[in-house]
Amino acid sequence: MRLKCRSSKNSLFLLCVGIISVGQISLAQPSLIVSDVDDTVRSMNSKSLSEMSSRLSDVTNAFSGISVLYENWKLEGAERLVGFVTAGSTLFSNKYKAFMTANHFPNDFLVMKGLGSGGTYEYKVKAVRKILADRNPEKVLFIGDNSSEDTNVYQTIVAENSQLVSQTYIHQIFSGSNAAPVHPGQTPFLTPADLAIHLFNTGEISEATLRQTLLTVANDLRPGGKAVNVVDHFFECGDFFLGRGWPQLTAGDSDLNDLSEEILAAVEQRCANPSSRQRRPF
Repeated sequence: MRLKCRSSKNSLFLLCVGIISVGQISLAQPSLIVSDVDDTVRSMNSKSLSEMSSRLSDVTNAFSGISVLYENWKLEGAERLVGFVTAGSTLFSNKYKAFMTANHFPNDFLVMKGLGSGGTYEYKVKAVRKILADRNPEKVLFIGDNSSEDTNVYQTIVAENSQLVSQTYIHQIFSGSNAAPVHPGQTPFLTPADLAIHLFNTGEISEATLRQTLLTVANDLRPGGKAVNVVDHFFECGDFFLGRGWPQLTAGDSDLNDLSEEILAAVEQRCANPSSRQRRPF
């Protein structure tokens, strides 16, 4: 805002008028993606400290198609922001930022865990509360995984903000006692391909973005592709297929269904044969 002032003929005071420059200040409420990083958009295997450590400097371990999906979601709507809340330490902020840059993630905010931030649940709940207070969003897509606290964090935040339009998506890559529970109202996904189908079915992304995401994932599952960036060696797929499972497309051209079925068949094969999955070189 800038002030324009002029003298009044009939008074001794200045009349000041506030002028809002539309190009500088937006009054619209944004829509947000609030996303975790490790094991949500980046394959880390958070159940193994040795793998986590060895993958920390790796910028090639983004899950196939996820950055395309986030970037296009942001571009396809007005006032859309994409940001990340991770339990990764601020000591490694340069490594996380390098990963984001190398993989072309939109990154409107990145919140990392500092010393003295408490446990992961407490830290993340506090961080997301602050984001909502600062940004005052109209809608939020919460995206995380079932390795640790994301399901509980997002359940708490949604319960506290009943007036907020939101949807929670959980990367369900662990099963049984090794996994955090996916709560009622939360939608599980196994790859960025089925996440994209969910977002397309709810009108969050265009058919073009869905096709681009599906093609990216399908190409990595084909011979010569990086299938490890779709289903890594440590994935436990059992609970996903026992539960809600793979979504059906509610609209779109027939080639999208063909791509979806191709990806599902390849994913099922990798999930059924964990011993045959290649490991990422360290």
